[in-house]
Amino acid sequence: MQTYTHDTFPVRRVPVLLAVGALVLATLASVSGLVVADLYRDTAEYVRQAKAADLVTLFLAVPALSVGLWKIRTGSDIARVLTIGTLAYLAYSYAIYAFSVVINPMTPVHIAILGLATWAALLMVASLQDETLATVEGVSLPRRTSGGFLVIVALLFMVFWSAQIAGVITSGTLLASISDLDLPTNPVYALDLAFALPLMAIAGMWLLRRDRRGAAAALAALGFTVLMGASVLTIFVVDAAAGVAMELPPMVIFGAVTGIAAGLLATALRGSRAAAGRPALLGASGQSPRAGGRGLRGRSRGLSDGSVPEEPGRSGADVRAGALTARGEGGDRGY
Repeated sequence: MQTYTHDTFPVRRVPVLLAVGALVLATLASVSGLVVADLYRDTAEYVRQAKAADLVTLFLAVPALSVGLWKIRTGSDIARVLTIGTLAYLAYSYAIYAFSVVINPMTPVHIAILGLATWAALLMVASLQDETLATVEGVSLPRRTSGGFLVIVALLFMVFWSAQIAGVITSGTLLASISDLDLPTNPVYALDLAFALPLMAIAGMWLLRRDRRGAAAALAALGFTVLMGASVLTIFVVDAAAGVAMELPPMVIFGAVTGIAAGLLATALRGSRAAAGRPALLGASGQSPRAGGRGLRGRSRGLSDGSVPEEPGRSGADVRAGALTARGEGGDRGY
């Protein structure tokens, strides 16, 4: 496999440039949605939801993406993975704007954000290197708890949305949550069942099976879940402030899911900062202790006797492990 450097233009920098474009336009769109009177031409219920989403985009997603892109410039692999989750949130949110919100002066911007965020996320995933996966694998993410959580949440909402669709099919009557928005269907059904929930389940399964892609996929999924949950909870708050009668079970479910995801993500980030603050202990082979068990660690078992290979005879795996040690000492100082 060809190894690309951090500064390789087509592979590593194009998605960052696309993400910057999505960041600028998302800031413009969310500010416009909040301050421009009568920008949205939808029902009152849908206008409240759109403005609630704008609040989360402006005060959570935009700052998260800004910090992530800045940390990517410093070489942070964890920031690169979390940025993928933030871009996925923007793509998801603006897919709803692009397909469901009545056309308004910001519609071209919404479509542009959808395209930029989607391609930035896909290209950023494609540019992930083995070294990035190995670095992220070392974060303090509770493997069984996080993997099980992602799988359970994915299955829970698959069943929940499928039951709602089946109820509409058999009754022939739209749910009030759809008809009040003057929509023919709920766009969340398609986005969740076709994309978000399967990817979340895959991330959880990878983590449970100790797949080398598991930690990176799980971190991105947890970041996405936190932003999406915050958006839904903000809609609840805005509706309640408008005098809409709220049902307790959905609020409890989304609150629990968002809180657990945030807690797991915070645990991982705290662990990464703590690990970055400890000096690496190098063995005779020039590898850190972390390089001795999972992922790339298994490739260096031949050095467990403490022997030091001659420089000309070092294998590609040994060179790669040495690079990871150098990154652990100075390259990725946590998120």
